[in-house]
Formats: sequence, structure tokens, C-alpha cells
Amino acid sequence: MYFVQNGLFSELINNVSSQEPFEDGFANGDELSPAEEAAAKEAAESKGVVKFGWVKGVLVRCMLNIWGVMLFIRMSWIVGQAGIGLSCLIVGMATVVTTITGLSTSAIATNGFVRGGGAYYLISRSLGPEFGGSIGLIFAFANAVAVAMYVGVDAIMTDEINDVRIIGTITVILLLGISVAGMEWEAKSKEALGYFGYDSAIMWENMGPDFRGETFFSMFAIFFPAATGILAGANISGDLADPQLAIPRGTLLAIVITGIVYLGVAVSTDAACKFGFDFSSCKNDAAGCKFGLQNDFQVMSMVSGFGPIISAGIFSATLSSALASLVSAPKVFQDNIYPGLGMFAKGYGKNNEPLKGYILTFIIALAFILIAKLNIIAPIISNFFLASYALINFSVFHASLANSPDVNWGSSTQALTYHQALTHTLHLSGVEDHVKNFRPQCLVMTGYPNSRPALLDLVYSFTKNVGLMICGHIRTGYRRPNFKDLANDQARYQRWLLKNETKAFYTPVFAEDMRQGAQYLLQNRVPPHVKPVSQQQSCDDAFDFQFGAVILRLKEGLDVSHIQGQDELLSSQEKSGMKDVIVSIDTSKDSDADSSKPSSKATSLQNSPAPQKDKRSPTMPLNVSDQRLLAASQQFQQKQGKGTVDVWWLFDDGGLTLLIPYLLTNKKRWKDCKIRVFIGGKINRIDHDRRAMATLLSKFRIDFSDITVLGDINTKPKKEQ
Repeated sequence: MYFVQNGLFSELINNVSSQEPFEDGFANGDELSPAEEAAAKEAAESKGVVKFGWVKGVLVRCMLNIWGVMLFIRMSWIVGQAGIGLSCLIVGMATVVTTITGLSTSAIATNGFVRGGGAYYLISRSLGPEFGGSIGLIFAFANAVAVAMYVGVDAIMTDEINDVRIIGTITVILLLGISVAGMEWEAKSKEALGYFGYDSAIMWENMGPDFRGETFFSMFAIFFPAATGILAGANISGDLADPQLAIPRGTLLAIVITGIVYLGVAVSTDAACKFGFDFSSCKNDAAGCKFGLQNDFQVMSMVSGFGPIISAGIFSATLSSALASLVSAPKVFQDNIYPGLGMFAKGYGKNNEPLKGYILTFIIALAFILIAKLNIIAPIISNFFLASYALINFSVFHASLANSPDVNWGSSTQALTYHQALTHTLHLSGVEDHVKNFRPQCLVMTGYPNSRPALLDLVYSFTKNVGLMICGHIRTGYRRPNFKDLANDQARYQRWLLKNETKAFYTPVFAEDMRQGAQYLLQNRVPPHVKPVSQQQSCDDAFDFQFGAVILRLKEGLDVSHIQGQDELLSSQEKSGMKDVIVSIDTSKDSDADSSKPSSKATSLQNSPAPQKDKRSPTMPLNVSDQRLLAASQQFQQKQGKGTVDVWWLFDDGGLTLLIPYLLTNKKRWKDCKIRVFIGGKINRIDHDRRAMATLLSKFRIDFSDITVLGDINTKPKKEQ
């Protein structure tokens, strides 16, 4: 189809008072030009900002976050349950997961200029908000729950302050007594607790599993949080001197080092300690025995050279990690991905701290802390971290699958969308038109899309989510000096269509006159299977290309550009009349209708010329005519009410005259309108023609309210007497 007169009016009233300038930007809003990057780097150096290298900034930070409460108070217990063999397998599986995730993060970090904002910010800006949003929410919740695990230090210190003082004093006295008694008594005292020193016999004895109420995967779920923390370096990407080098090198090396340490701890504790008890005092009370790898969570303190060092390590490693998680989780909310979380994203103070987000994270962490069982909390944390890592890895796989080039850093889903659109378009080019693949596809001569809102709204009423609409705009003049403006307008008004949720394409062209421009659009700018709907002087060209043509006419007019103060939108157009299908809107009120009620609208299709009026930009407030034009331009944005759509199907035009009303009445705004069909016939067979048309419409499942046969349409008019 090819629509005449030149579309959406949701912001017209605002534009009357003030025109909002369109802002140029990037797809994700984060890219910097090389000059801007250099300027930012120079400004940072001039301010004396300290930047970290890959060792201090990434390697050390990742190892500190990976080593935590699990290393000190659960690693030995996991070994006691799973044995050396399966414990090494658990550590290996966790290392594989973190290594793959580390490689994915490295791929993202090396795919463009890395700015500050942390791992989530890095992922969401590289892979797009589709992945960033899902990863961010899970990542934030995982960090909030991780606070409960990191405060697992209470496993060694859970008493009130006075009790702690008493226990601490007794502990020091016992340590002093053991030291005075000598090292031999110390060794005997540790044997009572299940520690016998390194012994190959014990190691082989402990090689296999001895699960007591646990399984292999429950052990993996409890251990996996010990392997998290690999994104600690990426979380301070803005503070790294060279993030593209530091993040891959530091993260992967930290995974290797911590993995080796975990394996070393598993083998050393298993080779020196019994699974359970090995002395008579516990044999008679197995249920209450608290010694051995399976019963004592404090084996690391027992086998260490100086026990309090382990306690100090637990305090320093876990509390710092808990604080980091407590602070980093609310930062995700500040990206405003989910509207409901906006209240938690509001920043306060000079550092824009999300205080409400901190409170939310505190409540989540407190809820899990009250569980008071680390073995229950750890699997929950594993689920969230595994889900977030899986999404990171899948999103990088998605980017590689889309064959996204390593330039113009942006969303990988956009690259895959382009790839799929190109592939399917090529496939469609070899498909012939038939009834199953027909969709309304319209080239609408709107000029600037916001200059003729009624035309845009009417066409979009039956192309929305079904067909293709191209907003054609012919600009006369020389192309070379105005080519840049043409390209800018194309990007600007395409954004305007997207902002107004109108699924269409804006296509401007330069030509010497309107006729030539219409030919350009028909020949070069229209994809395969597109049918135009255009202005009347171009309808002959549309017919030459075997396209249907539709002319829209409103008695108030269509062009509102002069009301917006956009004189440049108006171009001189040759005016000529022609016979074709016309959609005219009758807004007159019924004689017996109440003036307080909205008038019934009748849409008729008939044969008549379509005049166009020349308009000039007013220099005074809106007059009565412009007010009516303004109201008429918005009529297709409203529900049409119980009106009629009159279809004058006087000649066989291929069905376009029936198709448009049918598509309109299928839409929500037009569903209350009834279709009345007027056809030509012969006086002596009016009933036969009416029944034949009713049968045809029923076969096509087109609902109609009435069929009128014009029996004298082919009768030549008589001369006046």
C-alpha cells in the first residue's frame, strides 16, 4: 500500500510551548572516544589518583575474598565426609566453574575500554541490559546472603562479652599449662582430639568417603561459596591502572593459587587427622563425640602451629569480606534496571550512598544470619552464585555466537538480532507472495513523522505488531550540502518513533521534486514485499510498481507542522486530483444525538479528488481552525466508539478496500465499529448480489452489519431537462 498525506501526537501539546532538542548518544551510553579516554586519563594523573596494579589491585584482593570462613572451619569437615579423593574432585569442580567464569570476565574486560563501576557494571554495559539486569539482581542477592556466611566467625565466638573474657582467660591458662608440660604432652592432648600428625596410613585410610547424613553434591554446595570472590578485582575496575591487563592476569592467577591451597589443606588435614574418634572415651558415646574431622569444625586451629592465628585469620578474612558484600550489593540497585527497586537506589551525601539499599541488604543478611547454621546457608549462596556465573558465561557465549566484532563495544543481543534479521531477510527474498505470508506493509508519506499525527496513527492502527510501516519523507534541494543533516534527521526521528512506541522506520530522501522522490522511495528504499501508501501525485508510480494506493483526507487537514512552528517541514508540493480509494472521516453529529455525548464517526471509502491545502506558520495564538485541526489530529489515538466504517467497494481493486477496514476493526480502539459495505450491481438482481457478497464476506470471516447494493451505479446520468 502507498498512503498519502503526511505522524503520532502524544507529545504535540508539549512541543507547542517548547521544543525538546534531541540528544545524540551511544547505544549503551558508555562509550568514549579515544580523545575523551586520553583526557580522562590525563585528568586522573593530574589529580594524583592512585591506581593499583594487577598484584595489589586484583591478585591479592581476589585471594583475600576467596579465602574465608570455609577454609578455616569447613574445609576439614568436608574432607572428613568426602575423603581425600572426592574432596579434591569437589575443589577441582569449583575451580573449573570459577576458571570458566574468570575467562568470560576476562573476555569482557579485554573487549573494550573498561570504566569504573565494578563487575556487574562491566557486564551490563558490555553484554547489554538484557543480561546485565538478570545478572545484577541475582548478583546483588547473592552478595546480600553471602554476608550471613562471612559472619560465620560466630562459629568460634558466640558468647557475650563477659563470657568471652572468661573463656579467653581459661584458654590462655590451658595453653600455658600445655607449654609447661612439654611438647610430648601437647602431642598426646591432640591425639585425644583426633590429631595424630602426618601418617601415610591415615591418609590411605581417609582416601574414600564416609558420608554421615550428607552426599557428594551437598558437600559441593557447602564448599562452593569458598571459591567465590573471583570478581573482587573487577569490582574495582575504576581503580586499576590497566584493567584490561590486570583483571585477566590477577583473576586467573588467584584462582590457580587458591585452588592449590585448598587442595593442600584437604590433603594435609586428611593425612594427619582421623575421621572420627580413636579412643575409649568416645566409643561409648558416638552420638555426642565432638572429636575428629567429622565432628570438629575447629580442626584447622588444632593442627596449626599456633591456634589463635587461625582465629585471627577468620576474623580478618570473613569480616572484611562481609563488609565488602554488604556495601557492593546495594550498588547494583543504582542502575535503575527495575522500577520497583528505584526507592532503594536513591543516593545520599557527596558519595551518593544508597542508604535504603544498605538497609535492605542488612535485612536480607540478618534473615539468613538468624538461621544460625552455616551448612544451611552455604547451599543457598551456592545457588545464587552458580546462577550468576552461569548467566555470565552464557552471555559471553551468546556474544561469540552472534559473531560480534571487537569494535563498537555494545550489546551482544543487538549483534545477534542483526545477524538473525539479515539471515531471515535473505531467506524471505526467495519466498513468493501467498496468502499465508501476506502482511500489510505500508510506505506512508508522512514527511517528518510528528508533522502528520493523524496519518501516522491511522496506519499504525492496522500495522501494529502485524505489518511494516515506513515513514517516507521527500526533501527537495541539493543533496550534497545537506547530506549530514539528512543523516542526523534519520537518527533523530527514528529515536522519536521508538520513544513514542511506534514500530516504524523513518526514511528521508533528497530529490529535485516530489515525483522524483517518490520514485526513489519506491525503487530503492522499499524492501521486498513492501506495498506503499502515498501522496496523490505519486500514485501513478505506485500503480506502475503494482502497489495499492490509499489517500487519507480529513476535512480539518492533516499537517500540524505550522502549529509546532516548524516551517522547514513544509515543502512546496504540486497539487493534482485523481480517482482512487479514499478514507474520509465524517465527524458530523447525528441530528438526534445529544450534544454532550461524543459524536458517532463514520469512515467511508469513496471515489473523489483529494485536495491539499497550503499552510503558513502562524505568529499568533491558535485560531479556531487550528484548534479543530489539533483535535482532529488526535482522533485516532482515542477509542472510536460505536460508529460505522462505510466501505464503498464499487470496483474490484484486489481486496485492499475491504482489507483495511477489516484490520482496523480487529484492533481494540476500533472493535466497537461496524462495517457497512456498498457494492455496485444491477437493479434486476439486487438480492442475488447481496447474497453473493454476504457469502464472500462470511468465507473471509469478515463481520459486517449491512450490505447495500447500488443498482444504478452503471447507469449513465441523464441530461438535465
